Amino acid sequence: MVQKLNAKEISVQFIRDNMEFMAGADSNSIQTLLFNILESFAQFERDLIVERTKLQGKHMGRPSRSKKNVERALELYKQRETNGMSVNDIAKLTSVPRSTIYAEVRKTKRN
Repeated sequence: MVQKLNAKEISVQFIRDNMEFMAGADSNSIQTLLFNILESFAQFERDLIVERTKLQGKHMGRPSRSKKNVERALELYKQRETNGMSVNDIAKLTSVPRSTIYAEVRKTKRN
């Protein structure tokens, strides 16, 4: 991101770390090297965190919805003309978010 900002002639200053990366003609090779080293360490640390998380068997992100509830929501969605339910009604009844219903409908349309 810093490189994109520098390309637009925008300097970046990290106040907490007392570091500044100058844009354009004010930038120098040492700044670029330092930033790339810091970026590499940050990526390395992120990769280590992901590896440790996987080794511990933890799953990051939201818990998945019950497959049974999602299937029920899709059935109700397909029967909307006969059952008169809106997507909001289906979401409330099945505890499946509207966004999940729409995403699953898109998946079935692709297949």
